[in-house]
Amino acid sequence: RQELARLQAELLVKRRACPTLESPRQISPKNGSVFGHYPRTTTLEWTKVSGANSYSVEIDCSGCCGTPSNAGWCAERGEPARVQTGIADTTFTFGFVGAQPGRWRVWAVDKDGRLGDKSDWWEFRYTK
Repeated sequence: RQELARLQAELLVKRRACPTLESPRQISPKNGSVFGHYPRTTTLEWTKVSGANSYSVEIDCSGCCGTPSNAGWCAERGEPARVQTGIADTTFTFGFVGAQPGRWRVWAVDKDGRLGDKSDWWEFRYTK
C-alpha cells in the first residue's frame, strides 16, 4: 500500500509539472462558413500554441457515415471521423467529402506525445 501511495503521489506531481497545452484558436474557415465551389478543397488554419511539437485535426461530416438514413454527425454516432496527426504547421488542406455540413477541431501535441486541450467544433457547409 505504501508503494501504491508513493506512485500515486509521484504521478500527481508529474501531472502538475506537465500542464496541459492550451487549445489552438481556430482562424479559418470561420464557424458557419458556407462554400459553393467544387472541388471542395478546404484549408484549415489555427494559431500556434507554445510548447506544441505538432498538431492534430479531426474533420467530421453530417450524414456521410453508415447508411443514408443515418443522418447526424459521424463522431456522435461512434463512427470514425477523419483524424490527421503529426501536422507540423498551423494549416491543413484536404478535399471535403461532399455537398453537406462539416465541422473541424484541432489540438496541440507536445514533444512527449501528450495531447493538449481540443478546440471547440467549428462548422462549415458545402452546397455543391
